[in-house]
Amino acid sequence: MKQLRTETNLLHRTFVLSIGAKGLFGLFEMLGAVGAYFISPEQIRAFTEWFTAKELQLEPNNVIAQFILHLGARATTSETHFVALYLIVHGLTKVVLVWALLRDKAWAYPWMMVALVVFIVSQTIDLIAAFSLGVLLLTIFDIFILWLTWREYKLHRAARLKRESE
Repeated sequence: MKQLRTETNLLHRTFVLSIGAKGLFGLFEMLGAVGAYFISPEQIRAFTEWFTAKELQLEPNNVIAQFILHLGARATTSETHFVALYLIVHGLTKVVLVWALLRDKAWAYPWMMVALVVFIVSQTIDLIAAFSLGVLLLTIFDIFILWLTWREYKLHRAARLKRESE
């Protein structure tokens, strides 16, 4: 990406780092999708039993360990395949859009903003249904990236229009 103005250098670098982080998280989501697709519910149950065994020996009424064990016991093949599909679509969307933004493709800015709005709305619904600090922080981060993307889009559009008028 070309630097447009020196006074926007810090925000531009913040934008590049932020969307780079989004792209990296997208790659991890895609890897998680592969794992979710190939891991059986029995393996999930066995893992949660192993993961919580020591804690439950020390403190049988540990709420967090009991919750993890409960989630593992409820896993089904259809749920793990749904998670895999969700993660692959979510991750691939991020990776493709970040790749296009880093190559300064004009079409990617509006599409990234649309994707971020969809993510923000979805996360807000999740927050209303059941509060989670992690989801709240992710939503705030996405709002920040949305603002940075909108700002970069305006700068790139203005520069493009200036070049075309010359």
